[in-house]
Amino acid sequence: MRFKIVVAIGLCMPGQAFADCPSGSELLISCTFRDGAKTVTTCLSDDQASYAYGPTGGAAELSLIRSVRDVDMQPWNGWGRWISEGFTFQNGAYSYTVRYAIDKLAEDTMIEGDLWVSKGESTLVELICDAGSVNTSGYPLPLFDAKTALGQNWNMDEFEWSDAE
Repeated sequence: MRFKIVVAIGLCMPGQAFADCPSGSELLISCTFRDGAKTVTTCLSDDQASYAYGPTGGAAELSLIRSVRDVDMQPWNGWGRWISEGFTFQNGAYSYTVRYAIDKLAEDTMIEGDLWVSKGESTLVELICDAGSVNTSGYPLPLFDAKTALGQNWNMDEFEWSDAE
């Protein structure tokens, strides 16, 4: 329990620079935008996921910590040219979706990524990660295993999570 408190304080402390995950947590996806001016970093620590966005090397403008149960993940469906996964953090009426994709047929294995900010059903902005800046924990994201460890099941037919029965 003590570690979770440290993570929350570490991500929300004014003036603290961010870019890496706090000690003891695992990177989900991170990347930069606008030629490195801004960074998004998402991490996993036990049953908590975190999101931080702001100027690269500066204090986060927005930090969120959510239970893994409350983070909506869209895992790769297992077919098609692109391996892609994403997940969404809710913050009131706003949602923040971070995604990555790998083209299985491309000669280079550069990972692409983006961040979508929405309010309700309306997309407010889509930010494309700077080329070469996307870092992930690799496929599959450990968020999937964390959700199933908490008793959630992914229904591939309905494309939604449900609680184990």
